[in-house]
Amino acid sequence: MKFWIRQVEKLRAQVIDFWPIFIAAHLDKRTQKMHVFGTFFMFCNLTLFGLTARPLFLVLAPMGYIPSWLGHLLFEKNIPPTFKANPIVPGLCELKMVGLIMAGELRAELVRLFGQAEPFPGTPLIKPVYFERSYQEFLRFKIRDDIPSHPFEEDYWKIFLMKHQTIGCVSFHVFAMLYLYAILATVVFTGQFHLLALIPLTQIIGLISHGIFERNHIDFEDAIFSPRAFTCLNRMLFLFLTGQYFDEVKKTALILEQAHE
Repeated sequence: MKFWIRQVEKLRAQVIDFWPIFIAAHLDKRTQKMHVFGTFFMFCNLTLFGLTARPLFLVLAPMGYIPSWLGHLLFEKNIPPTFKANPIVPGLCELKMVGLIMAGELRAELVRLFGQAEPFPGTPLIKPVYFERSYQEFLRFKIRDDIPSHPFEEDYWKIFLMKHQTIGCVSFHVFAMLYLYAILATVVFTGQFHLLALIPLTQIIGLISHGIFERNHIDFEDAIFSPRAFTCLNRMLFLFLTGQYFDEVKKTALILEQAHE
């Protein structure tokens, strides 16, 4: 388990270092839209493969890269950064960019990195790349913009509770976890491995709940997968099913309120 945790942390560090380079190669809005289309095309085909087990959809899924690459050829006039690093790293950066676009937060990220909301291709970063790690480390323990500080730096569970307080958001997450375990159980007992392609929907369900019910900061690693988030989600599931979760939320909110008095 420790080996996998180290690998996840190593991958996270690579994504953090590569993110400014990646976004600098995707400044044209048309390129960004092509990437959104390509990503949704890929996910739709993976979902259809998971539902039908038809190999055609698995073959079609990688073709989502075609509109993305066309955006670089026609609008950005550069080489896709997919070829400049471990392919997994640009792929995760693409998911982050699409997520920021869908959440309406890309403009703020561009201002942070380039000093303007609509930088043109070739605009230089306003800070060296190595500043990114310290900034992203700060974000790992952020709750939301209106809570600039809190006393939970050493206890991520309490941070998690403050990010998941509403019944709507919590219900979506509980459903997503039950859905995840239903998929895994079906695969184990029936051998229908194509159903594993449906697992990304569990993350999407959770992210949708934040867009609808609780618009707070979500760490990118936690949104994809992290040991701390997975542990907290399972703890949420158990406490919700035993009727104890919202008591935990109230206790933690009281601690936060007292810390700000």
